[in-house]
Amino acid sequence: MATRNVHKTREMENLLGRSFEVRDLSGRPDWPDIIEDGQTFAENARLKAVAISDKCDDLVLADDSGLE
Repeated sequence: MATRNVHKTREMENLLGRSFEVRDLSGRPDWPDIIEDGQTFAENARLKAVAISDKCDDLVLADDSGLE
């Protein structure tokens, strides 16, 4: 997960079940925080997913639901 929000990580673990190992950025303090300057939630999620996928070979999932 392209997030350091443990609540989002836990939520995704619950949604995906045991079929996936879900890891977030909390174990990677050396990886950058992504500037979310897109115009939509989808654009911001894409910015995060692409930036983190450039740093690893795993599948990357991101969302941007803000305070919604």
